[in-house]
Amino acid sequence: MARRRSSSSTGRLRSGRLYFFTKQVADLSCMLDATTVCAMSICRESFWIQRRSGKRESTSMCPAKFARTRHFTQGLIIKEMIKMHSIKPQDGAVTSPCLFRLMDKYLSIVPDKFEDEEKQQRYIKTVPSHDQLRKEVGDLKSALTCLEMPIVFCHNDNLLANIIFNEQKGKISFIDYEYAAFNYQAYDIGNHFCEFAGVEEVDYNLYPNKEFQMKWLQEFLTAQNEANSVEKKVTERDVESLYVIVNKFALASHMFWGIWALVQSHHSTIDFDFLEYSKLRLDEYLRRKDAFLALTLPQ
Repeated sequence: MARRRSSSSTGRLRSGRLYFFTKQVADLSCMLDATTVCAMSICRESFWIQRRSGKRESTSMCPAKFARTRHFTQGLIIKEMIKMHSIKPQDGAVTSPCLFRLMDKYLSIVPDKFEDEEKQQRYIKTVPSHDQLRKEVGDLKSALTCLEMPIVFCHNDNLLANIIFNEQKGKISFIDYEYAAFNYQAYDIGNHFCEFAGVEEVDYNLYPNKEFQMKWLQEFLTAQNEANSVEKKVTERDVESLYVIVNKFALASHMFWGIWALVQSHHSTIDFDFLEYSKLRLDEYLRRKDAFLALTLPQ
C-alpha cells in the first residue's frame, strides 16, 4: 500500500481507500476480507460516527451504510497520529524538517526532456516549467517557514490506503513508513486532508471543508493536550490558527507530490500515468494557492 513511488510497489495506487479489517491482521491475506470505505464516505458529516455494535461488515460500504455505523474512526486516526508525533529523536538530537530539503532534491532531478515525443508534448503543454516550479517552491518556503509549527516525527504519506482499521480490536494502524521523518506537524495533517481526493480517481471536491476541518482539528488539539498531560483548554482561536496553518501546508503537499510525480514519470516502470498525476497535483496547487496563502491567523 505504498505511495505512487518505486517500480517495485504498486499498492499505493488504489484510489485512496481506508481499509476496515473484519478479523485480526495476521498477514496480507487478511486484506481479502477487508471492507473498504471510499474517500467520498469520509468527507461527509457521517465520518464522525461509530460502528454498529456486534455486527461485522464484509462488503464495500456506500456512504449511507457508513453513516449508520458507530465507531469514531477519525478519533482513532487522530490518536494514532498524535502517538507518532510524540516520538522523540535519539539522544535528544536537534531535528530539522525534511520538507523543503526533499523538495529541492526532487526538483534538482526533474527531467529536462522526455524521450517519448507524446509525453514530451504533454509535459510542455500541461506542466509548469522548471523555472516556474523553482519560483513556486521558493515562494512557499518564504510563506511557510515563518509560521510557528512544531517539528515532529511524521508519517508524511497518510493517504487512506495507508491507514488500517482492525475492527475486532477497534484499533487504527498506519503502514508504509518509507517517507516517515521529522517534519512540520501541519504538513502531516494537511497532506492527510489532501489525500481524501484519492489517487487513481482523483476528486478534489472531496478535500474537507472548513466545518469538517474545524471539528477534526478541535479533536486533534484536545487529544494532543490529553496525551501530553496539558490541562490548558483548547480555544476557538487555537483551532482557527491551526486551520490556517494546515491549509497553507496543504499547498506544500500538492507541490511536493507534484514534483515527485514528475521524477517518477521519467524513471518509474509502474503502469501509472505519473505525468497526469503530477499535472493534477500542480493544478490543484495553483487553484488553491491564492486563497490558502491569503488566510490570516486570528489576532
